Amino acid sequence: MKYFVKGDVLASIRNRYLMPVRAFADKVKEEPDTIKEWERCGAELSTSKMDLISSTISCHWSVLLRDDPLPIVERPKSKRVANGHRHTEPETVTLVAYREAHRLLDNIYLSDLAKINKTVKDIIKMPKDTDPEIIASHFRTVVGFDTAKRRSLSNHRAVYTYLVGELEKIGIFVSEQEFNTDDIKGFLISKDDTYLIAISSLDKFPASRLFTLLHETGHILIGGHSSACDFRDMNGDLSKADTEERFCDSFAAAVLMPKTEFENDKHAIAMKSKLDNDTLNKLATSYRTSYLAVVRRLYTLDMISYTNYTKKTKEFFDDILPKIIAVMRKPKKEGFVLPRSYYVNQEIRKAGKSFTDFVINKYGTGNIGSGEAKRLLGVDTRYLVEIEKMVGAGR
Repeated sequence: MKYFVKGDVLASIRNRYLMPVRAFADKVKEEPDTIKEWERCGAELSTSKMDLISSTISCHWSVLLRDDPLPIVERPKSKRVANGHRHTEPETVTLVAYREAHRLLDNIYLSDLAKINKTVKDIIKMPKDTDPEIIASHFRTVVGFDTAKRRSLSNHRAVYTYLVGELEKIGIFVSEQEFNTDDIKGFLISKDDTYLIAISSLDKFPASRLFTLLHETGHILIGGHSSACDFRDMNGDLSKADTEERFCDSFAAAVLMPKTEFENDKHAIAMKSKLDNDTLNKLATSYRTSYLAVVRRLYTLDMISYTNYTKKTKEFFDDILPKIIAVMRKPKKEGFVLPRSYYVNQEIRKAGKSFTDFVINKYGTGNIGSGEAKRLLGVDTRYLVEIEKMVGAGR
């Protein structure tokens, strides 16, 4: 399968990495005249060719699908590549999701839905080196996510649902797309002051989806540009992530585990003397996050040593995670059929709740026909009536 890459985007990527046309052509196994033609007119590139280009300039393949050229800087920034992914060909399903997200973003942009609000714009205008703890504090105020609210939400999934709703109120839209979490777990795309965060619907861990949502929000709050971003663990070596990625991880952790509250939590304090798995799990449950996120937070706040951090991280990946996955992979009972409402909800989450409401209301009042509603939402005709009923019923 091939995907169109804009000429000005390709030229901006080559120029940003200070690579002459001939040197670039040699590395991607093309003639210089071919590269010049691509940069003039754009090109349909295969996934293998995209992978070769991205590995040549050490960036994530998603930058090739940008709508806007990369700004020229003295040194490359935000490579957004985790170890083990630099030479991995992007999966077709991920590229399809990326294009689908762009289609949805274009439709939202052309609608009269509210764009990013002034309060969030004020946060974006803050100095780039602002402490993520401060940014997180502002964000929690904007979305009403204080300690009382967190405790009122029963689990990770409830927090995720709440934050999605609050983000869409302030003009940040969320779409669940089907792409392999071994490639990426989520990405951010934007158009002027309209933002869309795509979360992998195949990520079966609610805590992971929640952290991904907040990580991508962090990119928005520091004026991030449209590119997919890798969320895989850095195997304990934070130096392998660039400055922006570290900021977004720190921001997400600070939203879920406010510094002052966390440092004074009796269970967190107990970790200084003994790292007990039961207590770690209690902290993860209390702060609606993951075991691993708690361990990272303890380390970044200097509550545990680097040795203990790496030890617990290794234990998580070697012992704990495989057991969780084994339980999740148990075969389902034969004859079990998911209700139709499950698939309808999948369609709503794919288009995003706010945009779905907007389109269905237009459809219900006769401003647009069923064909246009189906096109805007990207749904199968058979689900349109059910979606209308769910929205109309006060979903």
